[in-house]
Formats: sequence, structure tokens, C-alpha cells
Amino acid sequence: MTAGDQIDSAWGADHLGAAHFSLRFGCALLVGLGALATCGVSSGDDIDIPDIGEPFDVKAFEAYSLPAGKNADSLYLLAQRSLVKLDYHRLEFAASQATEKSARQAALRGWREANEGARHWLDANTKALGVWKVGTERAEAIEVPLSEFEYESLLPIAQDARVFTMLALLKASQLTSEGHTAEAWSWYRAALRASRHIGMYGCAVERMIGTEVCRLARAPILNWAARPEVSAADLRQALTDVAVVDAMTAPVSRTLKVEYLSVRHSIPRILANLRKEHPFVAVAVRQSGRPEKMVRVANLWFANWLANAERPRWQRKPMTDKRIGLFEPDPGSPKLPPARELKKLVAMQLSGLEPNMGMISSPIVDYALPGMTSLFDVDDQDRVNRAAVSVGLALQLYFREHGQFPQALAELVQAGYLKSVLLDPFGKGEAMHYRLEGSSTDHAVVWSVGLDGTNQEGKLPTAESDSLEKPSAVFEIRAVQKSQGVR
Repeated sequence: MTAGDQIDSAWGADHLGAAHFSLRFGCALLVGLGALATCGVSSGDDIDIPDIGEPFDVKAFEAYSLPAGKNADSLYLLAQRSLVKLDYHRLEFAASQATEKSARQAALRGWREANEGARHWLDANTKALGVWKVGTERAEAIEVPLSEFEYESLLPIAQDARVFTMLALLKASQLTSEGHTAEAWSWYRAALRASRHIGMYGCAVERMIGTEVCRLARAPILNWAARPEVSAADLRQALTDVAVVDAMTAPVSRTLKVEYLSVRHSIPRILANLRKEHPFVAVAVRQSGRPEKMVRVANLWFANWLANAERPRWQRKPMTDKRIGLFEPDPGSPKLPPARELKKLVAMQLSGLEPNMGMISSPIVDYALPGMTSLFDVDDQDRVNRAAVSVGLALQLYFREHGQFPQALAELVQAGYLKSVLLDPFGKGEAMHYRLEGSSTDHAVVWSVGLDGTNQEGKLPTAESDSLEKPSAVFEIRAVQKSQGVR
């Protein structure tokens, strides 16, 4: 199975638009060179592509590796050997679907929601979960060696990430119902740590799956924190652990660098396939200098994204047209051309088609470039989810020690629960938003302005939603004595 096939089964159709992002680079290269087999070498080969060099120190980056004894993925692979998955074959589809739904509800609302199938499924995976949990305690993870990563690399660990996460959340729910709140937290922590391992040194697909794992854990964790049997000591430990997990999060620039390696490592493979299937065309391609020009295009492409990767959303250069998927360069930048000009260069080199063939735009580039928007957006949503967990835990600790929620989030910093007031990743530099709903002893609301940047004052949904499965920018934190959880 290729990475795309694996993500199909791991995420489902609703997530394919974002998940297939990293495959776009490889597909664009493959189709671009493959098109030459029928169209020949185009006049685009006469276009002068600026040579800015590699966008980072490639040799130093791809040289990094982990020994198996320190690599969390070594244990994740071992855990997969004994993993018992739900059977979605035709005869067992309905029963498996009911088990998965029950497990989801039990993870979110409590162990009483777990049906017999969900409980049996958890018991059957005791061994696999034990090995997986030990893996989560390791500091780092690399699924595919950086020196070998290409667009056809298999991602078996990412494939089963959601399954292990669901089982871990189910185990935490069971332990909480038995009064073992501290042990339950250890499973929530395991899910969060695993979410950082996935894509720690991986591609965009892996990173997006990691953010999905974190999102799945968010609401169950906040519901756990609202339970009266969870102590202040439990919450203090949770806050400490969450800070460590946040520090494990890979910078977006690292994900981009892995994607760049994927492109560079894939070009020789694609050319080898071209030599095998169309040897005469391969000779023409090599003589035209097309491979070298495609490397130059990749250098420009990734330099554009890397220039904005570590900037907060409100400080990134504008993406004047998201259909292009490129940022405008910094004023006075001597290397990077404007976004539209760069897109034309990319289109000429990847399409293999002459500009006078009647094509207004290149479908390959129109599909590949805007995918980067998804990576930046998903990363910002991941920041929202992590901020919601940190602030939610701190609010519950404040409530236990003061008998009410604070009037402002700054009081959480003054009380020593947070090091600083967390900023809204989708805002313009302002803090995450906060208000009390009713009295200070009732419940509070934390929110982000969300992807569209519109502040709706933390308006709560009119109907309860399955927050384990749906993204959210509004988080309701209920007082301990009511213990109804978080929607």
C-alpha cells in the first residue's frame, strides 16, 4: 500500500483533501515528466529558472537519524503486530460500526457508554496497547529515514495512529470510572505524546494525522478534568505534562524540509522509470536540462514557504490568491519572484506542455500548490486545540483552589498555572478569548476566532455536537460540581 492508500483507511474520505497534500509533489513531478513521453520536450525548457540554491542545508538535515533503541516508532511497529482491528468486511460491518461508535461515545462521555463489543475490543488489545504506551515515553520518532524519504514511502505507523488513539482514550475512560484518575491521565498523556511523534520527522500527511490524534484527545481530556474525583494534584501533573508535549511539537519548517527531501529523492526514481518505459524521451529530457530546472523550481517553491513557516499567522506575508498557494516574497527579496510569476515557472516546468497549446492553467500546479494552505491551516488549528487543553486544565485547577473561575485568563498566569497567556493562532496577536457563562461558579467559555477570523464572542452551539469527531474553535468549560463535561 502507498501512503495515499494508507491514509484512505486511516482517516476516511472526509479528510482526503488535506491528507493527500504531500503526494501532490510526487504526482506533479511524475505527471510532469511523464507528459514528455507524449508531448515531447516543450519550449518551456528555454525558460530561464533562477538558481537560488538549496533552501536549507540538505546534507546536514537528512543525516539526522535515531537508533532503534531510542526511536518510538520501533515500539509502535512492534505494537502493530498484536493489534486487533475492527473487522469491516461485509459480514462484520454493522457490528464493527456499532463497536466503533460506542467506543467513541465512551471515550467522550464515560465508560457507561461502552457496549460489550467496545469492551471486548479493548481487552483484546491489552498487549498491543502496553507496547504502544511504552513507545510514547520515548523522546523522538522517525518513521522513514530522512535520507530515504520519497513520495512513495510507506507510512504503516501513521496508518494505525487513530486506532491506537481511540483505544487509549477508551482505556482512560475505563480507569476514570474505576476511580484511577492519575492512571487514566497517563493514557491521555500517551495519546498526546503519540500525536507529536507522528510527523516529528515526517511529511505533511504524517503531521496532519498527528494533529488529528491531538484533536481526538482534546474533548475527552477536558471532560476528564471536569470530573469531581480528579484532584488538584492530578491537574497539576497534567499541566506539567502538557507543557512537555507542546515542546515536542515539530516546527512547520521541519515538515517542509521533509517534503523537499521527498521531491529531491523522487526525481531520480521518476527518471529511472522514464528511462525504462520511454528511453528515447529520457535521453531528450536529460539533454534538455529539465531535471536540473525542476530542482531549481523546487528550490524556489520551498524557499517561498520556508520564509513564512515559523511566523505566526498574522505576521506571514499575504497569500494574495489561495488558488496559487504561495506567499508574496518579503519586500526587497533578491531571490524570490512574486507568487504569480513563480507559479508560471512551476507550471511551465511541471506540465511538460507548451504555453501555446491552449491551456489557461496547469491542472497539476492548480492541484499541487494550494495544498500548502491546508498544512498551515491545520497547524494553526492544532495550536488552538493544544491551547484549549492547556487553558482548560488551568481553569479547572483554578476552580478547585479558588472555588470559582477567574475573571480573566491573566489570572491563570498570576496564579502560576500558565507561564503566559496563550495567543489565538487565528487572531492578530491577541490572546485566546475568554468569558464567563453565567456566574463565576457556573462555567466558562474559551474560544478562537477560527479559520475565517471572525470573532463571534464565543457563541455556543445550540445543539450538542460530537466534539470527538468535529473541529471546534469554541470550548465550554463546566464547573466541577456540575461535571457535565465539555462540548
